[in-house]
Amino acid sequence: MFNNKKTNKMKTITIQSADSQQVSEKGREDYTVTINGKNIENFDKFEASLYYLTKMINCGNGRSIASESKTMSKHFSKEFLQKMIVHPVCIASEKFRAVQAILNHYKKEDEKEAIENHVENMKPILSEILTICRNKVIERFAPTRKALEDAVQAITEIMNKENLPFRGLSKFTGNVVLTNEVNDKIKAFVEKKFDVDLNERFSTYDRRKEAQDQANQFVYNVYRCFRYGTENEISEMENQKVETETFKLLTNLAKYCPLGTDEVKINKIDKGAKGFEINADLYSKGEFLNKIYTNAHSAGGYNIQSFHFRYKTTVKK
Repeated sequence: MFNNKKTNKMKTITIQSADSQQVSEKGREDYTVTINGKNIENFDKFEASLYYLTKMINCGNGRSIASESKTMSKHFSKEFLQKMIVHPVCIASEKFRAVQAILNHYKKEDEKEAIENHVENMKPILSEILTICRNKVIERFAPTRKALEDAVQAITEIMNKENLPFRGLSKFTGNVVLTNEVNDKIKAFVEKKFDVDLNERFSTYDRRKEAQDQANQFVYNVYRCFRYGTENEISEMENQKVETETFKLLTNLAKYCPLGTDEVKINKIDKGAKGFEINADLYSKGEFLNKIYTNAHSAGGYNIQSFHFRYKTTVKK
């Protein structure tokens, strides 16, 4: 808000923001900004605080602009900057774009918060889809559960047959830890199961490295089963998988469901190449709004881009 007063033919502009940050101007030289109890006595000093952000904008360094805008937002409130950006002195300054960049950061934060609120509101509406998909994730995880349980059982039998200890005291801390024998037997078992050499070196793009990485991950998971308990570790892995898959699905669907959607009728839910393939109808107060589809398609695999699946959501009338 601007309050204009005529005093000795000199215009005085006073801005009072919600958090008691003040801006008063009597020409460029007598420009004062009070922020968190500290005075910036003229506009030049206010400009100086935005020096690095302005420099990044002029250089076009997008990633650094976003990072610096986030940092500067901790020093200047949104209300203060909204009033600053329409100030004649600020408009005439090269720092105008810097103020605009910080406000864009606030705008993105507001949009992010709005999406999070929309996701929370859509949870009960999408509950049926989430329940079906959660059960499908658990069903899909079943082979992994069995493979880990079988590995733990087989290695335990080998350890018992050779009369090897499972736990001993650490030489460094004195705490009870798994012995090296357990780790050696796990690696030997996994190398035989996956038919790989865990110590062999491969280049990043060698297909054999993918099998080796899977084997190393399996070694890690089996080791944690021995350390923390088979059922506890496998259940934790399963829950983490379920939460990750369903949360991604929820946020993706909620993002494309228009505001006002209060009912979702499921036509089909199938396992996709990545995530789930869903076909459903969206309604608002009994009136049909849109059809929503989710699917994954292959991408990359040539030049410098590695092969991957891209998840897509489409909304049609």
